[in-house]
Amino acid sequence: MRGFVKNISTEWQYAMKRSVRPGGEIPLRELFEQYGKKYNIKPNNDFVEWLHGIKLRNKDKWSIVYDSKNKTKLKKEKLVIEEPVVSNVEEEIKPIKQLQVDDVTSLTVRKAREVLPKIMDLNLLKYSLTEARQLSDKDSLCRLLTKRVKELQISR
Repeated sequence: MRGFVKNISTEWQYAMKRSVRPGGEIPLRELFEQYGKKYNIKPNNDFVEWLHGIKLRNKDKWSIVYDSKNKTKLKKEKLVIEEPVVSNVEEEIKPIKQLQVDDVTSLTVRKAREVLPKIMDLNLLKYSLTEARQLSDKDSLCRLLTKRVKELQISR
């Protein structure tokens, strides 16, 4: 398999049993040896899609570059896998300006990781944190809210 997975974020990321530096690349060949054989996935576009859908979901942190033709050089023709756009009415979030406390406290952790960095309203985050602390099964959301509140307080 020709191609690589690249950390496009500005911080070290831990994924696939290894730490990857900012801008660091992991050859797809190594990942296939580690995961493809274990899960009986063919070494082609199926493995790349599986990797993108299961292991590396966050498109803000990871880029997958894959050459589907073995005869061409990687630099000439590469396929960058982008996350598919899912249009589900329930999954859509209101614009950041219109979010209420209930909207923030009802977020799943996965969605909160995408939405919280975009929220700049410190009062909304503080009120949401207070409400989320009173709810069961919202520990992870509380940690994310606390982290975001601290980030905003430091930046002001």
